[in-house]
Amino acid sequence: MLLWRGGLSVVVGLALLLFPIETATVVGLVIGLWLLVDGFSTVGLAVQQRSHAASCGFTMFSGIVTALAGVAVLLFPVAFAIVGAMAVLWIMALGLVLTGIARTASRAGGWSLATGLLNIVFGVLLGGLALAEPAGGLVALAWILGVYALLFGALSIIIGIRLRRAH
Repeated sequence: MLLWRGGLSVVVGLALLLFPIETATVVGLVIGLWLLVDGFSTVGLAVQQRSHAASCGFTMFSGIVTALAGVAVLLFPVAFAIVGAMAVLWIMALGLVLTGIARTASRAGGWSLATGLLNIVFGVLLGGLALAEPAGGLVALAWILGVYALLFGALSIIIGIRLRRAH
C-alpha cells in the first residue's frame, strides 16, 4: 500500500510542479463534481425522508445549496482554486505568526527563539505575498505542495520497499 501511495504522491507532486494552474483547475473540477453529486444525493435523501413523513426541509435546502455550489465550482474552477489557495495562504501565514509569537514569548531561548522569529518572518512574508500577488501565491503554494508530495512519495516508496524486503 505504501508503494501505491508513494507513487501517487510522486505523480501529484510532479503535476503540481510542472502544471500548477492546470492541476488546480483539475482539483477544482473534481471538487465541483463531488459537490454536485453530493447535492443531488442529499436532495434524493430529502425526497426519501418526505415519503416517510419525516421533516426534510433542512435536508432539501442543504442538498440544493451543495448542488448549486458544485455548479458554481464547475463553471469557475480556476476562481475556486485561487480563492481556496488564498484561504490556505492566509491560514498558513496567520498560523506561522501566532506560532512564532508563542515561541518567542515562551522564554525558552536558543532554538525556540530562533524558530519563533523565523516563523514570524515567514508568516509576514507569506501574508505579504498573498496581498501583493494572489496568482503568484497560488503558484507558490502549488510548488510547495508539489515538493512536499514528491518528498512524501519518495519516502513512502523507500519505506514500502524496505518493509517488503523485511518480510
